[in-house]
Amino acid sequence: MPAMRGFGVKHPVSWAGIFVSTADPSSAGGQQPITSPMGDDIDRRAARHTRVTKIVATALAVTCTFGAAAAAAGGVATGSDARDAEATADSTEIIQIRSGLRRAHLGELNTMALREFGEASQQEVGLARAERERVRAEAVVELARISDGFGSVALEATSLLEMLAKDGLDTTADPVPMKIAETAWSSAHAHRPPNGALPDRTLGLYDLMITDVTGAGILNDGIDAEYVLRELDVTASIQPYFAESEAYIRSDGGYLGPDGAQPLVDSYVFQPSAQQPHPAVATISGLVANSGLWAYDQWIRSWQQGTPSAAPPFSIDKLEELTRQLDADVSAVIDEVLQREADARAAEASSAQAWSMTLLGLAGLLILVPIGIVARTVRRRLRAVTSVAAQASIDPLTGAGNRHQLHTDTEAYVANPAHVWHLVAAVDMDRFKMINDTWGHAVGDQVLTEVATRLSTVVAGWRGSAAGTAGSVVRIGGDEFLLTLHAPARVNVDIVREQLDEIRNSSITIARDGEPDEQVQLSFSVGIATADSPVALDDLMRIADLAAYEEKAGRAQALPDRRRPVLAPVPES
Repeated sequence: MPAMRGFGVKHPVSWAGIFVSTADPSSAGGQQPITSPMGDDIDRRAARHTRVTKIVATALAVTCTFGAAAAAAGGVATGSDARDAEATADSTEIIQIRSGLRRAHLGELNTMALREFGEASQQEVGLARAERERVRAEAVVELARISDGFGSVALEATSLLEMLAKDGLDTTADPVPMKIAETAWSSAHAHRPPNGALPDRTLGLYDLMITDVTGAGILNDGIDAEYVLRELDVTASIQPYFAESEAYIRSDGGYLGPDGAQPLVDSYVFQPSAQQPHPAVATISGLVANSGLWAYDQWIRSWQQGTPSAAPPFSIDKLEELTRQLDADVSAVIDEVLQREADARAAEASSAQAWSMTLLGLAGLLILVPIGIVARTVRRRLRAVTSVAAQASIDPLTGAGNRHQLHTDTEAYVANPAHVWHLVAAVDMDRFKMINDTWGHAVGDQVLTEVATRLSTVVAGWRGSAAGTAGSVVRIGGDEFLLTLHAPARVNVDIVREQLDEIRNSSITIARDGEPDEQVQLSFSVGIATADSPVALDDLMRIADLAAYEEKAGRAQALPDRRRPVLAPVPES
């Protein structure tokens, strides 16, 4: 939340003017001052000059003060824009990293499988493995850099780092094919921020990235089909992978859509989330249509109606040739788009940063002109701003606390030595954009207010349950809340889970003029983290956010394990 800033001139300072005065008669032994018409004219001119000087000085002070305030506010705002631009540039780089990871893992997996058919050598498997290891090593370096940033982009990078650290592929010379398959899927899909939190421009890049292994996916399905037809004896390490082949192709085989001229429409490859697809999607659709692979993919789809009587349109070695060529062509398009986008966003961040520094420098110069006036005014204004900020602890819409309260009251609860146990629950509304789009923002506001009220009821009941307990409900984003509980002893977390489940499984009645009443469910994803003292509130919030992201992602995993493996839960503490 940007700090409030304002500058104003309340007490103009009088500057000394040039004047001529008469002497006091008593100081000159009773002599009267010498006067003349010329002397009177000088006095009048001096008085007028004094007034003009005061006016000019005051005007200069006001002008410089407001100029400095405008430049400083612009510099701060532009600095915020620069940070946002840097985060956007990092999000583009994460998409590049995801694309590279998925290609490398799926490439190694397919090469290992082709070796079972005699279509790949052990040397080729080694080369594919070395490429996967290289891509992972480079990804870890860049993700570590991005994770040192702020916001959802840093959280996404941290989650991907943890995924790579936990899959075990970096610690074995004989990786398990099923684990490679899981990481290939997770590299593209897991730990993504909710679509509603991403701009349409970024969503379009994610949609584009999903098409980068179209050929590898078709080859993977073809390998499954060949395994079932040939009934091969395979090595023990890859047997668990092939054990799912027949069930998979009979239920979900095939990647492309039903129209060979527009193969990405209604396909598994391209499931757009952006309102405006990236223009490069049309180019990739044309490459897929001209690749000759659509007929083979339809043959794979025919397995869903039973074992096809017709032979595959071409051999497995021809399939490998065509799919590798398609992926090379598609990857060239995607890599160019992502690199161009990354360069553009990096340039935006650099430009915003430079402009921010220019404005802040200008503010400094303006402040130096009337230094005494401006310094005094700024001190008074900052004290007023601080006073206002100290009172602004309540979210005006929901009545919950805001981030100011989080960093005052809640951090005080965590720091209190009497509280030796802490719980943080991250609450992230589900499909909230759909509520706004369907019933309007007034209903969306009503839903947010009701969720905040019911969460506050949980905290109120908690505070009244035992001595020495504390808690808070804070709205930390448009549709995100944080519930915290603090106690002098450990507490059964299941009780809190049940209370939160009761809220998110309930609904409210929406009454609108002239229309039937409707029920809107108060659905949200929740992640819970607990810890004993001493603990940092930021650490608890981070773990709770990760758990909420995992739960939200887990709800979307409706397809078989081969494509959407179960993600490991984030520990509570």
